[in-house]
Amino acid sequence: GPGAVTGCDPSLAMLHAARSRYRGVRVAAAALPHLPFRSGSFDAVALGFVLSHLDDVPAALEEVCRLLKTGGRLGVSSWSLSAGESEPGRVWAAVAHDFVPETELEEAAACTLPSEKRLSTPESLAGALRLARFAGVRAEQMTYSIEAGTDDYVRSRLVSVTSRYMSESLGEEEWQRFVAGARTALKSRFGE
Repeated sequence: GPGAVTGCDPSLAMLHAARSRYRGVRVAAAALPHLPFRSGSFDAVALGFVLSHLDDVPAALEEVCRLLKTGGRLGVSSWSLSAGESEPGRVWAAVAHDFVPETELEEAAACTLPSEKRLSTPESLAGALRLARFAGVRAEQMTYSIEAGTDDYVRSRLVSVTSRYMSESLGEEEWQRFVAGARTALKSRFGE
């Protein structure tokens, strides 16, 4: 009905979290560029940090075009600078490079986020949308300043692509040593 929301994600855990948090939201386990919906099903589509995860951005945007009703709207968010590119992020990375070579972490990130760098400027994101025949494209870079304590920052970094890679490739003992070392380096540089 009017105002109905459908969430779509390939992760069942994310869909479960969405259902728990937002009662009444319909969910579907699927991923772009092939979604299980009829053409013209949606008045609006929101892609929150989705395109950076895709190899074939044009195919994904073509699918979104198919799903939108005539005159439908698309909202997209994409990283320009991630938390890893902040001053605390550079401290985190310096400690990480003591455990895993920088090139290995870059390759891991590129596998998971193949389009992140390509879509990191408003111009490149707008260009991809225009190539997909979206009209009235407007892209702007926004900066959000977030204050967080060191422990909160560490928790936020634990879900990053490179951290997930490290936690799987390092043994548990080395992983814990890395996290403790990163926490210590951050507290030394920035305090609590």
